[in-house]
Amino acid sequence: MNKAIGLGLVGALVGAGVGFLTKPQPALSMLATADPDATYQSAIVSHIAIYAVVGLVVGAVLGAMTLLAGKAR
Repeated sequence: MNKAIGLGLVGALVGAGVGFLTKPQPALSMLATADPDATYQSAIVSHIAIYAVVGLVVGAVLGAMTLLAGKAR
């Protein structure tokens, strides 16, 4: 069980890192808002959060598969 949790956390960290490194480019629609900087920062935070959640899910699935493979032996 600890492997599944550990892989989920590692996946979330890796996903957040990937999200941070692949920051979205500002769109023209962001520049048309009242506060373009806040809109862009919000887009970056959302982008990082999406990658973190995807990484968490992938890590948890890999951890669960590892658990099931260990029990099958």
